[in-house]
Amino acid sequence: MKIAILGTGRCATRLARRLSEHDLVFGTCEYSVNLTRRLVARMGRRVKLTSPKDAVRQAQVVLLAATDYELPRLLSAAGPFAGKLVLQASDFARSRSDSAERVDCLAATAQAAG
Repeated sequence: MKIAILGTGRCATRLARRLSEHDLVFGTCEYSVNLTRRLVARMGRRVKLTSPKDAVRQAQVVLLAATDYELPRLLSAAGPFAGKLVLQASDFARSRSDSAERVDCLAATAQAAG
C-alpha cells in the first residue's frame, strides 16, 4: 500500500518508521529538511520525498502529520483528496480555525474510514 505522509517533523518521521513495510512518500513544501532526508536515505527505495500534490496523487492513504503552522500550506499545496483515505495524526488543527476548516473540507471528497 502506498501511503503519503504530509509533514516532516517528529510525528511524521515516527509514523514513517512504524509504517516502513509500506511504500511511503513524504509530501513537503520544504525539500531541505535534513531530518527527513536522512530518514529517506536510511529507509531506502521504499520512501520518497516529493511535493504534497505528488504525494497525495500517488497514495491510497494520506496521513496528516504536520504542525498547525505547516498544515494550511500543505493542504493548499496538496490539491484534491478525492477517493483517498485521509487520517489526521495530530490534533494541532483543532486549535486554529483555518486549519480545522480545511481538514473538515476534506470530508466532502475523501473516503470515510470505518
